[in-house]
Amino acid sequence: MTHPMRIGRSDFNTDVPHAITGHLPAFNADPLWFLTDCGRYNRGVLSLRILHKKLFLLLEPADIEQVLITDHRNFIKPEWLRTPFVNRLLGDGLVNSEGPVWRTRHDGCRHAFENSRMERYAEMISELSLQRIDTWTAGEAINLQREMTQLTLEVAGRLLFGADPTVPDWVTEVADALDTLMVCFGSRYSLFGMGPLPASSREIRAARRLDSVITNLISQRLEQSGSDSQSFARQDLVSMMPGYQCEGSDRAQLHGQVKTFLGAGSESSSVALTWALVLLAGHPEEDARLYTEVRSVLGNTMRSPTLSDLTNMPYTRAVISEALRLYPPLWMIGRQAIEATTIGECAIPAGGIVMTSPWLMQRSARIFSDPNTFRPERWLGSETESIPRGAYFPFGAGPRICMGRNFAMIESCLVLAAIVNRYQVEIPRDEPIIPWPTVTLRTPHGLRAQLIAR
Repeated sequence: MTHPMRIGRSDFNTDVPHAITGHLPAFNADPLWFLTDCGRYNRGVLSLRILHKKLFLLLEPADIEQVLITDHRNFIKPEWLRTPFVNRLLGDGLVNSEGPVWRTRHDGCRHAFENSRMERYAEMISELSLQRIDTWTAGEAINLQREMTQLTLEVAGRLLFGADPTVPDWVTEVADALDTLMVCFGSRYSLFGMGPLPASSREIRAARRLDSVITNLISQRLEQSGSDSQSFARQDLVSMMPGYQCEGSDRAQLHGQVKTFLGAGSESSSVALTWALVLLAGHPEEDARLYTEVRSVLGNTMRSPTLSDLTNMPYTRAVISEALRLYPPLWMIGRQAIEATTIGECAIPAGGIVMTSPWLMQRSARIFSDPNTFRPERWLGSETESIPRGAYFPFGAGPRICMGRNFAMIESCLVLAAIVNRYQVEIPRDEPIIPWPTVTLRTPHGLRAQLIAR
């Protein structure tokens, strides 16, 4: 490695909760170190206390599988997903809905991610990737996370609206608003940043700006549909969403779903791509191997890869899979028990909060060899074939698994290959890469990378 990559460190003892606040100070001091510490010294189900609330952290793949897959009907998304902060960031969409409402929204959108549509999507991703890369200059320093966020927002916008929206500067506006909300989230001192603390004026302004842009995007799309209903009918994700042809509260539902797809849909892919490029910058041998594979498929050209090219790029997919293992965008997953149940030997009361952590499980030495080492080749043979379902779940698991996971993998592989074909990314050697657990697991805020021409 050419530069240090580490997590932070907490000065709190995870075994000794505070008399009043419980494990909250230790968690907030450094969430990733806290989780790592919990996994290092415990097994089974670990009982934690946050203020007056009791939480249960799952440390066994079989228990995670029980909650997310086999016994999923007894668990719903936790209460903090319905806080004002999450609504400001993600709206009222698939992520935080439950029951029949979730099913209606899910069924209304899942057709957009059918395999038959992926070739057309891949062409769109390749087109937008080249447009973004063409704006870069060899030798310049870029904010890598921001560039990936803007690119994946452009992809999400095309997926949602079927064509490039003409709302001026919408990508920059949305990226700025999302970035501000992420910073506000990361600066809060409560459980996962979503406790009952008042929103700052900066946070409110960012949320209003985000809502305004989304309202304008939807209005533009509806005007286009009204003027030419045949050419726009069911050609994009928005036209498949419940509430598309409705007014009033149903239109508000559409707004919430668009907000969710723009926020969650772009954020996960941008985070995965950013970490993949950061990891490659710290591992020149793996970077060279990836570049060799890309060039062997694309030849001495600057074209972007196609969907069919990906079948000949197994190492590209392995790099993304390994980046998702080490730095899963969704670093914590929570569920709330509907009825009292038992997990392992632990009794979970009705309403009990159960936590799982892809970050923790996907770095477990009990499951992965060299768990903290970036080693993409582990995904090319039989080494990972027997991984338990509750040990590797960067997109979640069970019925609530991300419906766009296949799209996200295709997007990440195509974008990564297009970038590697043109540039090598370098990170300053003296800058430690400390993951920043906000809503997603981002790189350090403002981290800059230099572009080196191949």
